[in-house]
Amino acid sequence: MRRRFPTRTSQRSIRNQRAAWAFMAGDSGDSGEGSAAPVMEQSKPRAKQKAPERQVMEAVREWARARGITLFRNNCGQYEAAPGRWVRFGLTVGSSDLIGFRTHNGVAQFVAIECKAPGKNATPEQQEFIDRVLAAGGIAGVARCVGDLEILLK
Repeated sequence: MRRRFPTRTSQRSIRNQRAAWAFMAGDSGDSGEGSAAPVMEQSKPRAKQKAPERQVMEAVREWARARGITLFRNNCGQYEAAPGRWVRFGLTVGSSDLIGFRTHNGVAQFVAIECKAPGKNATPEQQEFIDRVLAAGGIAGVARCVGDLEILLK
């Protein structure tokens, strides 16, 4: 797992930190009342937005499930379990987001779907994985919408 470093600090966060520091130092900011707690600015609640790629993936999985195609989410990556000890997971670098099979004429056929947001392209590693699956007789490709998946499965 990558180590995350703080991103740019918001102005609200800076003001809240300064108010807390002033309070801890005994400076209330107004003359006379010395022990009033600082008033912190609250962030505005926002609706959580889904990432476009995730929306595509959910739509593709739902469409495939309704047609009897079995697809599993393939997460690839690594994390540091202990200092210097990295654990890798997933099939391989560049493997598709959705891995599974469909049964066609009584025979199971391997399916690998790379989900992308509209306007995005597969990385060279992802394209190499797709090409290898196609060369072996499987079904593979990039889906930016359910229509792309329909074309791949014909």
